Parts: sequence; structure tokens; C-alpha cells
Amino acid sequence: MSKHGQTWESVIPTRVCMRESISYYVRALAMNPKADSAWQYLRISLRCASRNDMLEVCDFRNLDVLRKEFLL
Repeated sequence: MSKHGQTWESVIPTRVCMRESISYYVRALAMNPKADSAWQYLRISLRCASRNDMLEVCDFRNLDVLRKEFLL
């Protein structure tokens, strides 16, 4: 068990869901790039999915790079 009371079996599906959510946030941001809350949730999902390599891209709101990386 992890320090938060989760087993690895429950953590792995959560990571998969986070990766899935990233694609949906990117898609939503393509429709409305000014949605600040969507950018914030995208950043959280990137961190939870261990995609720290994309945090700076998110901070600079570079949708072109994000769309290439996370196609739906």
C-alpha cells in the first residue's frame, strides 16, 4: 500500500484515466483556448500522469505541441 492507503493496482488505472483526461482537456482548449480553469486542470492531469516534460508547454499554452502529443 502507498502512504495514501492506495494499492498499486488502484494507482495504475488512475494514471491511465489521467492520460485519457489530458486528451479531452486539449480538445476542449482547442475549442476555447482562453478557458483558464481548463489549463489548470490540464496541468494537474499532466503532473498526475507523470508527464512533467509537458508542464512548460502547458504553462506557455502551446496548443500546437499539446495537440501533436495528445491526439484524440
